[in-house]
Amino acid sequence: MSVRESAKQERIQRALDAARAILRRDGVDGLQIRTIAEEAGLAVRTLYNQFSGGKSDVLLRLMSQELDELAQDLDALQLDDGIEMSRAIITVSIARFRVSEDVMRPLMALTYSTSDKGTAMLANQARGLQERAIARAVEDRQLSDLVPVRVLAHLILDAYANAGHRWARGSLDHKGFETQALHTWSCLLLGIAQGKTRDRFEQEIKRLTPGMQKLVKTAAV
Repeated sequence: MSVRESAKQERIQRALDAARAILRRDGVDGLQIRTIAEEAGLAVRTLYNQFSGGKSDVLLRLMSQELDELAQDLDALQLDDGIEMSRAIITVSIARFRVSEDVMRPLMALTYSTSDKGTAMLANQARGLQERAIARAVEDRQLSDLVPVRVLAHLILDAYANAGHRWARGSLDHKGFETQALHTWSCLLLGIAQGKTRDRFEQEIKRLTPGMQKLVKTAAV
């Protein structure tokens, strides 16, 4: 990496770190390009050069970075089992969100409330993690190839996003987020699970169903 490119990346990271600090301190309302520039010690023009879409571009870059770091955490686990890899994408990401709740709740709420090319890119990035895990499970014959890998990954991400949106709005706590996401994941994959993998999903569903019953009862009140 050239000195110029290194300096550019350093400025971007300073801006993203500043954005996180502002989200923690002042929430989304306090997150403006000018306040980010002041926090990061950068010129406003410099930030617009790096984030041409303004505030929304910053938010998308923060979420993309979160996904990059999630991928690194998953690689560090060195999981060889496709099903465990797929499950870990859910559990590890939710654990990360819990640590940075004050940043991730508003960030996820804004991401799920918009629909543009940037959000679509984030969805592709997130779905790619599941696609690799599901492809491994199909290759190892844990899952049948009845449903295309990309479709399965899309369905899992869609179910995760539903739970994540409820968590971002405060209608689910972290345990509820994980319970709903894992229960739906298990139900989705049970239908194409093969051999002993079916037993794994059935046990997971049995474990999670009492929690889901409580969530459904609460939602119905």
